[in-house]
Amino acid sequence: MMYISTALLLVIFVSASTAGPVVKDQCQQVPIKHNFDPFKYYGKTWYTSHVLVQNMKVSPEDIACVNANSVILDNGIIRELDTAYMPKNDTFIYSELYINLESFTYKIGDYVAEARSIDKDQRPIVKEFYPVRYNIMDTDYRSYSIVYACVNVPDGETYSIYNILNRDPVSKSVDPRIPTVLHQIGLKIEDFTPVDNSNCNKNQVV
Repeated sequence: MMYISTALLLVIFVSASTAGPVVKDQCQQVPIKHNFDPFKYYGKTWYTSHVLVQNMKVSPEDIACVNANSVILDNGIIRELDTAYMPKNDTFIYSELYINLESFTYKIGDYVAEARSIDKDQRPIVKEFYPVRYNIMDTDYRSYSIVYACVNVPDGETYSIYNILNRDPVSKSVDPRIPTVLHQIGLKIEDFTPVDNSNCNKNQVV
């Protein structure tokens, strides 16, 4: 199992500018939330409580303070601002994602977001946007969500990233529905790396 690099962390956790086109056939087949309601899901903060990168080893010292703040704009576009902290480098990294509400016309949690890296003041680090495929596997909207992301990086590899999200940044509990969903794809909560979201106010994107 490979250890994760700083550069790959940028790609994986905040959809950095080096991501390439998503090839759907190279992504994993996972359960997808039906009757998905984006108006219940977006507009509040989600915190990543656990993460799993397929074929990569991520330690709790690699990543912390991972959160996503979103707003639904009047033009039918969802804008999401993501923040992640890399303790080893004492560095915060940021990205913005745009999601079209029309992606959810059929009420299925399967969509492609357009993403790019930004700085703390929301200025683009690069001009171009790049696609990242997301599947919302399950959510109750109020407390938990299981999200699969499929990211292509410059070396030609496609990485599968599984995130367990929580509305509460410091909650240590795992909703009992989560292990059931993970079992469907041969995973268990012990496969995931916990993410520390305590004491994370410093350098949050505004």
